[in-house]
Amino acid sequence: MLKNKYILLFVMAVINMTAFCQQAEDTLALITEFKKVMSFTTQQYMHYETITKLSAEPVIESIDTMSIKGEFFKNGTEIYSNNQKEELYMQDSFMVDINNDRKTIWISKVDVSSKEKMNILPLHEKALSDMFKKNFHISKSKINADIYRISFKERIAEYSTSSTSTSITLEYSVQSFLPNFIEIEINLKQPVDEAMIVSLKEEGYDELKLIKEFDGKKYLIRKQVMKILFKEINNEKEHVVKMPSYKDCFEFDLETQEYKAKGFYSGYEITKTF
Repeated sequence: MLKNKYILLFVMAVINMTAFCQQAEDTLALITEFKKVMSFTTQQYMHYETITKLSAEPVIESIDTMSIKGEFFKNGTEIYSNNQKEELYMQDSFMVDINNDRKTIWISKVDVSSKEKMNILPLHEKALSDMFKKNFHISKSKINADIYRISFKERIAEYSTSSTSTSITLEYSVQSFLPNFIEIEINLKQPVDEAMIVSLKEEGYDELKLIKEFDGKKYLIRKQVMKILFKEINNEKEHVVKMPSYKDCFEFDLETQEYKAKGFYSGYEITKTF
């Protein structure tokens, strides 16, 4: 239950992050700056590495303290990403999803228009903007002559007894307008009854770590943080020729008329969806 909630909350946070472009006029300059920094991924050629660090209080499962390395390539509409556990190729007319834990390869067809949509950041979705624009405080702080931070902090109703609050911090260089890191922090405070406490125990969680009492009422309290550090950002065409190719993962067997995994991926199960 909590694992699903963990994933859901981080998805909510990412959605929230895309909603800031339509905020009030007095924050327009900061919104524009935020958009400018985050639009670096839409450039024609792009390569960067990431380290994603997950932390939580209290720590209750292994996912709470993970550190994951990632890599991203983009050459026009051709894309490759890798987060160790999973690889994604969007090349030629294929979308290839490789799960290295399950040793599976999913091959799908993708059209050019779908690939081109990957160049568009979802920063102009009015419905999301209208929903979230009134719910965040936005501020900017100076770290040194080149490094600044833009912070978004969700407002919480004064008399709320249950809340999930999201804070997002973007650190970047004002010289290059490239990000150093983006951090998403989620604080959960949810009232619980005895039935929920029993359910937590049955799922193997230590309720003493999760449940706190305020004014005679019991709450589930959690803080979860995801921090993505960006490294080696490069937008030169010559650099993206190093992009891995799906052709190194499998080949088409003319005799059997089937796709066959090869090289490092020999033995992986292939599923074709077309």
